[in-house]
Amino acid sequence: MDAELDAVAEEVSKLTASAVEAAAADLDLGGPIRLEPSKYPLSKDEIAAAAMYFAKPSLKPVEALFSKYKEDAASLTYLQNGMRARVRESKSEVLGSAILPVAVAAFEQYIASLFRSGLMKFPYALGELPPAHYELVSKYDSADLKKYLIDRRVRDVLREAPTDWERKIEKWTKIKVGDLGIGWDHILEAIQRRHALVHNGGVIDEEYLQKVPAWARENKRIGQSLACSVGYTLEALRKIRVFALIFGLKWARHFGKSDALAVYPDLVMAVYALEKDGDWSTALRLSNAAMELQDANDESFQLLRVNWWLCRKKLMKSDAEMELDIRAWEPENDRLWMARAALLENDADLAERIQLAGASGPGGRVSRRQLAEMPIFHDSIQRSDTVRRLLKGGGYNPKLHSTAARPPQTRRGRSRRSR
Repeated sequence: MDAELDAVAEEVSKLTASAVEAAAADLDLGGPIRLEPSKYPLSKDEIAAAAMYFAKPSLKPVEALFSKYKEDAASLTYLQNGMRARVRESKSEVLGSAILPVAVAAFEQYIASLFRSGLMKFPYALGELPPAHYELVSKYDSADLKKYLIDRRVRDVLREAPTDWERKIEKWTKIKVGDLGIGWDHILEAIQRRHALVHNGGVIDEEYLQKVPAWARENKRIGQSLACSVGYTLEALRKIRVFALIFGLKWARHFGKSDALAVYPDLVMAVYALEKDGDWSTALRLSNAAMELQDANDESFQLLRVNWWLCRKKLMKSDAEMELDIRAWEPENDRLWMARAALLENDADLAERIQLAGASGPGGRVSRRQLAEMPIFHDSIQRSDTVRRLLKGGGYNPKLHSTAARPPQTRRGRSRRSR
């Protein structure tokens, strides 16, 4: 039935277009009109209107395709709902179409904030500031007037095309946003898709095809609808976020020389999330940008460096210098010592340190389940029976020993249930 539904849904637009053409001929609208979907697809309102007023008689062949199910109420209900689902936007696509413009607007405000921070130090870096009228001069003091004029300059820049931002950024800071290795071409496409959604009903026009990267133009033509599926929307949000992080770190390095973790305190968790998703290349780009900026040798820095080392190791980019740095490193706590052992592939040392840290039992100071989930220990779990047994085996059941499943404890350590 699914295969039949797909075939019928493909025929509906063709039958509708034929009905519209026939109706137009009957109404003598000045000659035949050609609306074949292969040339220029019908808009949503044209399809809806045609189906309502003209196309019902022409859709009888479609009904005939389902006639064999006429005595099967369950099958007819399935076919009816399936047909509706195929000819209307899904809830997820409607939600994606609403989310994308908000995400792109937030990204543009982020770019504006970076421009503003740079112009506060170098007001003429993007050219002359707009003129200040007497009313403004009399209204604001010099500091407020400077902020006002910089805001106007940033607003003017954001009205330009993103490719113009790209040229201005490179000329000003020598940062090539297209060479950061993550997301810029996808952001360019997302900006143009947002424009089509907001101003053109989500339909592809000449501007979209002219301004998006080559890969985004493949198999697309004027008049097609741009869907914001779950996959597209999640990937667009992810690329916008990671690009913003990397670009922000580069910007901070150029202007402020702040530590990476001062720029973004949750940076280690951002790298860790990419590692858990298996996106090691992006995780390495982000940790590379962070290590260019980070100097302080505290625990947070050590966590960042561990993840940087791990990304390099996973992508076969480690070298003798990195190996020496790991061996010379003396961590501050048990978990970092475990990370050192894992990086050096010393599984015996790792197993010993897990036991010494109290992680060999469910009540230990370090959760075995948390350790087993960390990407840095995955290879050791695969290689070593001992490490695997300590972290994942030995009769240990995370469901039985999780905080949520454990009965509440009294001050003496016994559960109320046992008493």
